Amino acid sequence: MKQYLLLAASAFLLQGCQTSKEDIKEQPLKMIEQIDFSHVKINDNFWSPRLSKHVSATLPVCIDQIENQTGRIRNFENAAKGEGEHSGIFFDDSDVYKALEGMAYSLINNPDPELEKKADEWIDKFAAAQQPDGYINTFYTLTGLDKRWTNMDKHEMYCAGHMIEAGVAYYQATGKRKLLDVCIRMTDHMMSQFGPGKRHWVPGHEEIELALVKLYQTTQEQKYLDFAYWLLEERGHGHGTINGTRFTIKISFPSGNLPISPGMRYDVCICIAVWPMWLP
Repeated sequence: MKQYLLLAASAFLLQGCQTSKEDIKEQPLKMIEQIDFSHVKINDNFWSPRLSKHVSATLPVCIDQIENQTGRIRNFENAAKGEGEHSGIFFDDSDVYKALEGMAYSLINNPDPELEKKADEWIDKFAAAQQPDGYINTFYTLTGLDKRWTNMDKHEMYCAGHMIEAGVAYYQATGKRKLLDVCIRMTDHMMSQFGPGKRHWVPGHEEIELALVKLYQTTQEQKYLDFAYWLLEERGHGHGTINGTRFTIKISFPSGNLPISPGMRYDVCICIAVWPMWLP
């Protein structure tokens, strides 16, 4: 008798599981929406002390390194004047943008007029260093604008991407759009050079694609999302090489073949490829 009861119960459960699977298949997919960081407040025993340390120690050290210990901010000042030497390596602009993005994140939960004033000072220097056609990159401005967009591994789009992320973050944190407008001008400049029917380009280091998605989300301008997609699709066709070696290979992905770069750039590329799938 017990055996029959167990058999009946098992059949019932299996039927229930089958029904659940069918119901799940019939349900429409739900989009996952990213939460604007400016709407998030963190107050716990794990992250709060670390965020406090970010404000009290990390940011001051970053600002000191950029303004006093290295020539990073001076590069923007020289680029604005159109004279002087470039200090550091070709991707140093990105470090300044990353620090500014960190300042923006901090201002959300820790309003600080002095920190915001410092951010505004930096943004003024960025805007002054921008060329009339929208281009901004202190390395090429100070070493020869005639050489810009000639070497895919010189991180021009990588630096632009970090600037865009900083511009979006600062706009979300403060409502100020001066840097956002600088970013839009630079992006429009890039799109005037590259895209369907224009020049091929494969950034040596992914970053710009992710930033373009954020710019799209902020401005709702479809062209920026389209440009991010175009840049992804440029990979894996031999358009970009370093010493004869292709920047990217292709791996299997649900929607087809996805071009992938080696090392840490693999992670960035995966994030870029997946992110638009969840856009509303």
